[in-house]
Amino acid sequence: MFRHNFLLAAMLAATLATTGCASKKLANQDAFDSLATAKAEQFAGDSEKALDNAEQAYKSAKDAELDFYAPLHMEQLRDALKQARALELEGKTTETVKVSAKVVTLYEGGLQNKQKAEGQLPALIQQKATLDEIKANNVLPGEYKTAMDDFKELISLIETGDEAKAAKDSEAVLKDLQAIELDVMLTQHWQPAKKTLDKAEKEDADSNATKTFEYAENLVQNAERIIRQSYTDRELVEKTGKDALRAAQHALFIGREVATLVSMNKAQAETVALQFEDYLGQIGSAIKADDVRHMSLQDQTLALKQFAEEQNARVAAQYKQQIANLNAQIEQITNDQIAANEKAAAEKAQLELEKSATQQPANISITVNQPAQTAANGQVPAATAAQQPAVVPAPAPAQLQQPAVAQQPVSAPQQTPVATQVTPAQQPIAQQPVAQPVVQQPAVQPVAQPSVQQQPQVAEQVTEQTAAAPQPAPTQQPAAQQPVVQQTAVQQPTVQQPAAQQAPASQPQPAPQPAAQQPVVQSQPEASIIVPGQTTAEAN
Repeated sequence: MFRHNFLLAAMLAATLATTGCASKKLANQDAFDSLATAKAEQFAGDSEKALDNAEQAYKSAKDAELDFYAPLHMEQLRDALKQARALELEGKTTETVKVSAKVVTLYEGGLQNKQKAEGQLPALIQQKATLDEIKANNVLPGEYKTAMDDFKELISLIETGDEAKAAKDSEAVLKDLQAIELDVMLTQHWQPAKKTLDKAEKEDADSNATKTFEYAENLVQNAERIIRQSYTDRELVEKTGKDALRAAQHALFIGREVATLVSMNKAQAETVALQFEDYLGQIGSAIKADDVRHMSLQDQTLALKQFAEEQNARVAAQYKQQIANLNAQIEQITNDQIAANEKAAAEKAQLELEKSATQQPANISITVNQPAQTAANGQVPAATAAQQPAVVPAPAPAQLQQPAVAQQPVSAPQQTPVATQVTPAQQPIAQQPVAQPVVQQPAVQPVAQPSVQQQPQVAEQVTEQTAAAPQPAPTQQPAAQQPVVQQTAVQQPTVQQPAAQQAPASQPQPAPQPAAQQPVVQSQPEASIIVPGQTTAEAN
């Protein structure tokens, strides 16, 4: 009879709640209607697109939990969506677009109401999240549902614009939610110990194992007190409940053993003693200990305990040694890797140095100024010897003196004298082009090279060496060009030049020697060596 009345009352309350929700009107209902009309114009008469948007809005509303945070909006949204579906089936395009636009507008309004509820009821929102975290709806489903209905009623007050009443009633709802949290903690962590202790008491554990039962009873009572005082401390609540449960279980089992021992005769007691000894033997076999059944039960227990401790110490020592060996291997591998990286870096640096050393200029150009002199008959040649750059190979790595290649002396062709005589003076020299006909020189015997010391800001005069073997006659060239003699590919060493006295400009030049060998002069970059030129008569 009581159950029937309870179900009837519940059904009546649900009916009234549904009717109340349906009869309530949103605070901004008129504004929603105008917004829906403007939204319908965006679909431009496309009923299919409008209905798709309405379906998506309903799905998003479910995901946003608008059933809880905007119950009135969701109620109207469902009704409008059902109406839009029916109108689409009837082919009423215009009406479908309008109703679908209302669905989307209600969804947007529901999101706004959710934000408003979260801003005005933050403590209730947080407490609801706590209840969901501890699964209150599963532990105490009835209490949870009642509290959530009260919470939704507060949110409905916000939807209808009665925010002051919602704030006033929120304190009572918050206390109910907190009470549910406490009940959940007691149900999960205290009631199991309480039920176990009650079972032990029914089996006379309080009289058969008095000390054990009293100890468990105290823990269970303290557990209830601690949980009620600190139910929000999850770790403390869990530990307290577990200790109380184990104490109650211990009282239950000890009471059973005592009741069994009290009712035994001598034969039964012997059987029980051998059974306990067999239990100890099983433990010894598991840890590979010697048979200790010749001892008393207490001594057997102590021997097995000592053996287990020594075994644990040995295993721990082995693990520590293995860990130390692994750490040493890791350190060695790390050091080897560091050394390999350093070696690779050093080799790379050395290669870069060698590469930069080899990237020196292949040729060095030396500009030689040859002053013009009068011919033997006192006339000035029409064309003087042009300034000619001498090309010297780069220094060879070898330090030993290499044999030089004899060069054919360059002679100017016979020029037609001019009528007017001029005073001998240094004439401007024209730059000679490089691409000239060349004459291949035959190989000659190695001869020692004279060295010329280059002095700063002093013009040097290079003396000629007598060739070791006669040379072929030079090839006659045009008046304004100097032939370039091709040298054989012989690497020349660096030659230091001895200091020489500066010759005056009017000093006569030495007579040309036959087949004179030209010295190879090594010069520093951007340095010039001034060598007096030869006249056409002297060259001939």
